[in-house]
Amino acid sequence: MNIGLFFGTFNPIHNGHTHISKEVLNSKRVNEIWLIVSPQTLFKKSSIILDKNIRINMVNNAVKNLKNIYSSSIEFELEKPNYTVNTLNFLSSNYSENNFKIIIGEDNLESFDTWKDSDFIKKKYELIVYPRRKKEISKELFDGELIKISSTDIRKKIKNKESINNLVPENVEKEILKNGYYS
Repeated sequence: MNIGLFFGTFNPIHNGHTHISKEVLNSKRVNEIWLIVSPQTLFKKSSIILDKNIRINMVNNAVKNLKNIYSSSIEFELEKPNYTVNTLNFLSSNYSENNFKIIIGEDNLESFDTWKDSDFIKKKYELIVYPRRKKEISKELFDGELIKISSTDIRKKIKNKESINNLVPENVEKEILKNGYYS
């Protein structure tokens, strides 16, 4: 089975994440999408990231009624710091019947060579790159709709008491507002 792995802090998960997942599924390049929630990231300040258990709960709520899109907390159990290559090696050895592909944003492709063992990853795993700016078409770039939603913008809107309606799944919005996340 072809599995698309969509890595992220999902801080918070938003409609762009779910839309991209549905588009990749509809392209028939993968049979399932696993949203791999990272407990931490090497590139973001940990103070602005909600607790991993809160974020996985929001992802669970966002995907519970979506077909073939699943949340994963696999990185919660792996050695820190989390490197994508370690997660890929773990998944490939424990789920060897699957063919894993990596879904990343065009903006992340630009810094991909700085990732640990990036050459190994590129050789062993297909990259499905969704557009963020569509600067140039590359062979990896998925010809999908340009998504202009970001978790950073959502957090800013919440802090400024602006509406996030239609930016995150409805049940995620309710959870964020009820618990005062990001305010």
